[in-house]
Amino acid sequence: MSKKRELTDLQRAFIAHLIGEAKGDFLLAKRMAGYSEATPTSEIVASLRDEIIDAAKDILAMSAPRAAIEVALQVVDPSKPGASLSMRAATEILDRVGVVKSTGDMTLKIPEGGLVILPAKQVSPYDNVPKADDSTEPQT
Repeated sequence: MSKKRELTDLQRAFIAHLIGEAKGDFLLAKRMAGYSEATPTSEIVASLRDEIIDAAKDILAMSAPRAAIEVALQVVDPSKPGASLSMRAATEILDRVGVVKSTGDMTLKIPEGGLVILPAKQVSPYDNVPKADDSTEPQT
């Protein structure tokens, strides 16, 4: 397990603003944190690469419960506007945090020539009546 390095106040502020109010905008996070305009953004990002990646993973982890709920809500109302796009985004988040769908084989094997599905047979009161050509005698 790697030891977390000690960040400066500016670096901590940069990360906090990057995942907060700046919503991922590096230039805005740099200004909000108080870095000089002369400080190259690429230099800040390079020095904080691991912390930025960790912050991105944290964002995905925090989004996972909402994504899972969105997937579950699709069962209740699959026709809501934007359902397809919302479902794709939710499944992407869940895939990236390690919640994966089952790999079990769900393939329906249909015989050549097609498959016809009929409704269940209704029980008739005449089903137990012997037919005329039955060799058994009706009981009296």
